[in-house]
Amino acid sequence: MSYTVRYRSRALQDVEQVLAWYAENVPHVVQRFESEISDAEVLLSDSPLAFRRVRGSTRRVLLRSFPYKLWYVVDEDRRIVRILACISQHQDEQKFKSRIE
Repeated sequence: MSYTVRYRSRALQDVEQVLAWYAENVPHVVQRFESEISDAEVLLSDSPLAFRRVRGSTRRVLLRSFPYKLWYVVDEDRRIVRILACISQHQDEQKFKSRIE
């Protein structure tokens, strides 16, 4: 039985900001970025515990060909994956510490 994937509103804003940046600066990759986000959602829905915990109960999955990580937590009782943030691998994680713990 799969898990439901939900975004916190700030995480959804993160994804929208990344999409807007790519649309303005590298428009030919927008569809591929959207596809990778979708692939990550399917992976998290099917196997959310496949990725190790990195901060308390928070886990992360790396996108395949974009320098972004989706940070998330799993509610095993309710079978929900809650995405907390979409953060560039080049950004300082300390800046987002309150969002990913």
